[in-house]
Amino acid sequence: MDRRAFDQEMMRAKAMAQREDRCDYWQGYRWGLMRRYFGEAFAAEEQHNLWMRFAEDPDQQKAEQGRGYKDAIQLRWVKS
Repeated sequence: MDRRAFDQEMMRAKAMAQREDRCDYWQGYRWGLMRRYFGEAFAAEEQHNLWMRFAEDPDQQKAEQGRGYKDAIQLRWVKS
Protein backbone atom coordinates (compact mmCIF):
# COMPACT_ATOMS: atom_id res chain seq x y z
CA MET A 1 0.00 0.00 0.00
CA ASP A 2 1.49 3.32 -1.01
CA ARG A 3 0.80 6.70 0.64
CA ARG A 4 -1.84 7.68 -1.89
CA ALA A 5 -3.84 4.47 -1.37
CA PHE A 6 -3.49 4.84 2.41
CA ASP A 7 -4.79 8.42 2.33
CA GLN A 8 -7.71 7.47 0.07
CA GLU A 9 -8.74 4.57 2.28
CA MET A 10 -8.49 6.68 5.43
CA MET A 11 -10.71 9.37 3.92
CA ARG A 12 -13.21 6.77 2.77
CA ALA A 13 -13.26 5.07 6.19
CA LYS A 14 -13.87 8.41 7.93
CA ALA A 15 -16.71 9.21 5.53
CA MET A 16 -18.27 5.77 5.97
CA ALA A 17 -18.13 6.12 9.77
CA GLN A 18 -20.23 9.27 9.49
CA ARG A 19 -22.74 7.77 7.06
CA GLU A 20 -23.22 4.29 8.48
CA ASP A 21 -24.32 2.90 11.79
CA ARG A 22 -21.06 0.94 12.13
CA CYS A 23 -18.69 3.51 13.63
CA ASP A 24 -16.95 0.80 15.72
CA TYR A 25 -16.17 -1.18 12.57
CA TRP A 26 -14.73 1.88 10.85
CA GLN A 27 -12.70 2.84 13.92
CA GLY A 28 -11.11 -0.61 13.83
CA TYR A 29 -10.64 -0.32 10.08
CA ARG A 30 -8.74 2.96 10.47
CA TRP A 31 -6.50 1.40 13.15
CA GLY A 32 -5.88 -1.55 10.84
CA LEU A 33 -4.96 0.74 7.97
CA MET A 34 -2.47 2.58 10.15
CA ARG A 35 -0.93 -0.68 11.32
CA ARG A 36 -0.76 -1.97 7.72
CA TYR A 37 0.87 1.21 6.45
CA PHE A 38 3.17 2.13 9.36
CA GLY A 39 3.79 -1.38 10.72
CA GLU A 40 5.28 -1.73 14.19
CA ALA A 41 6.05 2.00 14.25
CA PHE A 42 2.30 2.43 14.80
CA ALA A 43 1.49 -0.60 16.96
CA ALA A 44 3.76 -3.22 18.50
CA GLU A 45 3.18 -6.88 17.68
CA GLU A 46 1.48 -7.45 21.05
CA GLN A 47 -1.04 -4.68 20.39
CA HIS A 48 -1.59 -5.96 16.84
CA ASN A 49 -2.34 -9.47 18.15
CA LEU A 50 -4.79 -8.04 20.67
CA TRP A 51 -6.71 -6.18 17.94
CA MET A 52 -6.75 -9.34 15.80
CA ARG A 53 -8.36 -11.26 18.70
CA PHE A 54 -11.00 -8.57 19.20
CA ALA A 55 -12.95 -9.96 16.22
CA GLU A 56 -13.84 -13.00 18.36
CA ASP A 57 -14.62 -11.04 21.53
CA PRO A 58 -18.07 -11.58 23.09
CA ASP A 59 -18.33 -7.80 23.58
CA GLN A 60 -20.08 -6.61 20.42
CA GLN A 61 -18.25 -3.27 20.28
CA LYS A 62 -14.82 -4.91 20.48
CA ALA A 63 -15.89 -7.55 17.97
CA GLU A 64 -16.93 -4.87 15.45
CA GLN A 65 -13.65 -3.02 15.96
CA GLY A 66 -11.74 -6.27 15.53
CA ARG A 67 -13.58 -7.13 12.31
CA GLY A 68 -12.77 -3.70 10.89
CA TYR A 69 -9.14 -4.02 11.94
CA LYS A 70 -8.80 -7.45 10.35
CA ASP A 71 -10.45 -6.31 7.12
CA ALA A 72 -8.02 -3.41 6.82
CA ILE A 73 -5.00 -5.61 7.54
CA GLN A 74 -6.16 -8.03 4.86
CA LEU A 75 -7.40 -5.23 2.55
CA ARG A 76 -10.80 -6.88 2.27
CA TRP A 77 -12.75 -3.66 1.85
CA VAL A 78 -10.66 -1.61 -0.53
CA LYS A 79 -13.05 -0.33 -3.20
CA SER A 80 -16.53 0.99 -2.69
